Amino acid sequence: MRRCTPQEKIMKQMLKSLNVKFKFQFIIPYNHSFIISDFFIPLYNIVIECDGWQHHIPEMIEKDRKRDAYLLESLGIETLRLDNMIINNKSYTKKIVKQFLEKIKNKQVKLI
Repeated sequence: MRRCTPQEKIMKQMLKSLNVKFKFQFIIPYNHSFIISDFFIPLYNIVIECDGWQHHIPEMIEKDRKRDAYLLESLGIETLRLDNMIINNKSYTKKIVKQFLEKIKNKQVKLI
């Protein structure tokens, strides 16, 4: 397991402040390999990714797109990707995460 980035530390603290149970650096099987998600939230079946500069490289953008599509289509896991620069704005990030969780929660209620 690698060390936390500063933005992952921010996200950990923020999720804890929202009383959201999560698994950090959670391993998910993927095409004869695996994905290590930054944060997996089982209750909502979502992954939150803290994306650094490398996620703006065209090859990585495509890799992330395929990975996110696999998670959604094969496992029903939604992905929220947040750029590290956005995460540094803690209040804005908290607002985004709360809205995303609410959206997923409402979607789950409609399915029942």
